[in-house]
Amino acid sequence: MSDKLAVIAVFGMMVLAIWVVVIPHHWRGDRKGLLTDEVIERRMFGGGGIARGIVRSTVGMTFAASMILFTAAVGIVVESLLHGKWLDIARLMIVGALCISALMFVLLPILITLFNRPRFLIPPRFRGQAGIMNRRT
Repeated sequence: MSDKLAVIAVFGMMVLAIWVVVIPHHWRGDRKGLLTDEVIERRMFGGGGIARGIVRSTVGMTFAASMILFTAAVGIVVESLLHGKWLDIARLMIVGALCISALMFVLLPILITLFNRPRFLIPPRFRGQAGIMNRRT
């Protein structure tokens, strides 16, 4: 169990670093230097709607990755604490939560790229932009 928790802890620290260092600057739009959002947008796919969508979906992807790691950590702890019928029920719930989190990791960037929704996961300065499917003329 300790080896599994160590791996989860390492990935958890990486996600925590993203939440503490990257996400606040991305949310406020005050990142300076070589890797501003505009530079990243131009480098990915040569710019355009897909690149803008990926830059806008950073918060959503980080949220979903956090949920995957949290669910995996809970699963490892539950494996060591429960036995019998309760362990089977807990495993089923954890697998369901992992599937939902993984689906969020895939679907959130697609929804944000196509429709610029859900608004609460999009940094305020990107909320006025249109998604690929709802281009404003």
